[in-house]
Amino acid sequence: MSPPPSLSPDNWKDVYLVTRLFDTNLHRVIYSGQPLTDAHVQYILWQLFRALRYLHNAGVVHRDLKPANVLLNRDCELALADFGLARYVGPGKSRRASDAGTNDKRGQLTKYVVTRWYRAPELLVQNRSYDSAVDMWSVGCILAELLGAKALFPGKDSLHQLRLIVERLGTPHKEELALIENAQAVQYIHGLSKNPAAAEKMAAAGNGLRGLFPDAPPACVDLLEQLLQFSPEKRPTAAQALKHPYLKAYHEAPEEDLPMPDIDMAFEAHNPSREQLRQMVWGEVCHYHPNLRNNDVQA
Repeated sequence: MSPPPSLSPDNWKDVYLVTRLFDTNLHRVIYSGQPLTDAHVQYILWQLFRALRYLHNAGVVHRDLKPANVLLNRDCELALADFGLARYVGPGKSRRASDAGTNDKRGQLTKYVVTRWYRAPELLVQNRSYDSAVDMWSVGCILAELLGAKALFPGKDSLHQLRLIVERLGTPHKEELALIENAQAVQYIHGLSKNPAAAEKMAAAGNGLRGLFPDAPPACVDLLEQLLQFSPEKRPTAAQALKHPYLKAYHEAPEEDLPMPDIDMAFEAHNPSREQLRQMVWGEVCHYHPNLRNNDVQA
């Protein structure tokens, strides 16, 4: 590869991020027919939660976790991919972020976050306030897919998605329904309990997740139940999930001494132009490679 004709930002049109090459992703592994042992599931979850703990502590919510975005190597080493819908909410705010008051460009992302099958209830009912707990719900859906080799809530649209969740997990409690900001969504959920077909499916679900995965270790199902709580406040954080008994094999694992990134996204509030963004990217490059500033290199 040749360098660009000039290392000034004037002629730059594209930015490429070069990352490590991974062999496959979790979606391909799940549907390959190759059985995953309980040890595999534990190791995958442990790495997932460690990655999310780092992200959430830095004030970043991924917002699009699904098996296809979980990369794996042959030795089961894991990495998260596709941060196109990720959002920075600031240190100390990762447990509660709101789209209210943000500019239009960011606000428009709200209704599209998270591929539907892995979308948390608070997103399905179009709550304007949500937090890093949406990622934890997605991990619960991924765990269920690891155990059952198929998606747990394969909804055809948002309403059908919500219906599948209620049919499998049961009608949310009164205090959980009180957290829903959309009155029509509350009405819809109330209606499901009166719908004979939906009520029959809820009755057939019986023991819920425990009945669905009878061969899974009890500790694994307990973690799954915690992750798939209708109320985001009842779901564990990534740090809490790492301490769950199901992952006790890794409780004594050494911690990585990673520095907390210094993230400044204040520029988003000013709705910068394309040229301004180009200059900011160039400034960031020069921050780490000061020798490039005002230094033109011919190909």
